[in-house]
Amino acid sequence: MELYYVALQEKGEDEATKLIALVKSWPVTWIYPDERTLLQAGKIKAAYRLSVADALIAAVAKLRQATLVHKDPELAALATEVALLTLPFKKKTARRARRISRSTEPSVKS
Repeated sequence: MELYYVALQEKGEDEATKLIALVKSWPVTWIYPDERTLLQAGKIKAAYRLSVADALIAAVAKLRQATLVHKDPELAALATEVALLTLPFKKKTARRARRISRSTEPSVKS
């Protein structure tokens, strides 16, 4: 879900669909949330300030005793819950920095 919506926002539906198809072609095991996973995600979501998607990801990692590989500083709080491997952050490009600054500028009404 998170991969798709980010790609959809940044690249459009065609590219997001292509990305999902690419990822589905990889030799990975797809895990769909069952009741146990959803309840664990609920516990994690209640205890930490995370998105629903991040809580689900953390729940899967915890239940499967897997290492959660990420670049999200909010997930650092989960260090006592799951094993974490933090990847280095990307440097902001000039284009992305401009987009972020525009989105945070107050709107002016005349």
